[in-house]
Order: sequence, then structure tokens, then C-alpha cells
Amino acid sequence: MKKLMLGLVPLLAVAAFAAMPAMAAASTTEYGTGTTPFTKATEVTSKGTTFKLIASGEEIECKALSDTGTDENVSGVGKSTKETLTFSECKINTGALKGCEVASTATTKTIVGAITNEVKSATEVEIKVTAPGFAIVTTGSPAGCPKGTSVGTVEGHATGKQAAGSNVLVFSAATGLTLSGEAATITGEDATVTKTGSKPVVIV
Repeated sequence: MKKLMLGLVPLLAVAAFAAMPAMAAASTTEYGTGTTPFTKATEVTSKGTTFKLIASGEEIECKALSDTGTDENVSGVGKSTKETLTFSECKINTGALKGCEVASTATTKTIVGAITNEVKSATEVEIKVTAPGFAIVTTGSPAGCPKGTSVGTVEGHATGKQAAGSNVLVFSAATGLTLSGEAATITGEDATVTKTGSKPVVIV
């Protein structure tokens, strides 16, 4: 028995060593630059590509996204508690209002709202829309489109994917959002950098 136990010791040591990378990866939930977590990065900025919101067959498309806020690590978890999203060049692609431009109000050109986010795993970040949500109305442009018609309000949450070492958060028909109570999906991506130095913000 003693010889058997002595023989098992090296095997157990190898098994424990092999499990260490997986355990480390599972606990990777902090924001940082390079391979180093930071305590707080103020004035974080990001820019996104085309975003599409689809609800009940209606599609709203925005050509650009700008994002400002503060990322920080709280008890080992990356979070953003003050983040403002501004979508621009937005229009409706389907239905009776197809081609009509939309914004937060009938007299503005952008859809603006606030969110929070939280790193859920080494490759996932969840965003939550802050009340009162993202209001969307028609602007009366181009000619023939109504002005001030409510399309709805976006609320809820969605989870995006962020690959290891990447600062690009990708939403691929992500669920959890609603448009005036109707289930919606969001597709698009944005890349986040620090305002000072333009360093990519990654999950480390």
C-alpha cells in the first residue's frame, strides 16, 4: 500500500498542474490593458460598426456608435457603472416606416441612452440598459416620413462575446433586450480604448 501511495503522488501532482491553466482562465474577469488589470480607467471611449436591432420583424439600423464611460475592477470583476451610448445615422429598414430616420427625439439626430456592463467570464460581457431606456422616434426625414412618431423604447440586457486579448465586444443576434415589451435581438460590435494613450481595454 505504501508503494502504491508513493506511486500516486507524482500522478496527482501532474494532474493538479494540468488543471491550473483552466482554473486561471475561469477566474479571468477583470478589465485591463495588455496583461495588467487596472483599478479604474476613466473616460474610456469606444467606437462601433453598424448595429441592428430587430423586434417583431422590424429592423432598426444605426451606422455608427460612440461610447464614453468609466471601467473599473470591483472585487476582481470588471464593471462599468457610468456609460453613455450614442447611436448615429439610424433608420428603419422594414415595415410601414421603412427608410425613415429615427433618433431619441424628433429634433435630434442620434439615439442616446445609458448602460452598465459587467464581465461575466473570460470571453463574455453583459450590458444592462439603465432606466428610462433608449427612446426611439421618427424625425420626419426624409420627406414623406412622419415626425415624432414613437417606434418604442429599448430596455433589458444583452451579452456579447470578447475574445481573449481583444478589445472588441461582439453581439451576434444577442437576446434579452425588448422594444416596447417585444423581444428584440441586437447585432454589432465596438472596440474600447482608454482615452489617455488609446490603450485597448481587454479582459485579463
